[in-house]
Amino acid sequence: MVAGRQSQRRLTSRRVSEPLSIKSWDLGIQVGYAWRDYDHNLGMPTVYKFGSRDVSLRLYSQKYFPLSDKFYFALTGGLTYGFGRSREKSFNADLNQMSETTYKNSVLTTSMSPALLFFPSKNWALQLNVGSVSYVYSDGEYQPFRRFDADYGAVRLGMAYYLRKK
Repeated sequence: MVAGRQSQRRLTSRRVSEPLSIKSWDLGIQVGYAWRDYDHNLGMPTVYKFGSRDVSLRLYSQKYFPLSDKFYFALTGGLTYGFGRSREKSFNADLNQMSETTYKNSVLTTSMSPALLFFPSKNWALQLNVGSVSYVYSDGEYQPFRRFDADYGAVRLGMAYYLRKK
């Protein structure tokens, strides 16, 4: 039997400043921090633990299409650079053997995603993104890769404060 516990948290601040806003276009910066911890029991006697800490910086552009006074459809495109460290630990009780590996990773991603925005007030918005299309390049120490993703099942809900005058 395989038992495991997984926790994943993502803390992201968005639209700290709005350097450029032209009619229905926005340019902005997103700063993010993510951490993951995963404990997995592979069956007696092996226990596996994984953890990572990542920082990211994203330059994005968003094009708005008004649906009503408070609802907007938007297309968001961006370029993200992220880097961090990951650690894997495993312990085998039969062999009384512990192994630990730490490695660096860095990722460059370009992506596009549709969004639905609701503005309950002038500057606050609830944003719902469904799916995305992206190209990811990683040159990390552990597993370098390049891939194209069409992620139609991801749903992201967020809240944003817009620094604008209207």
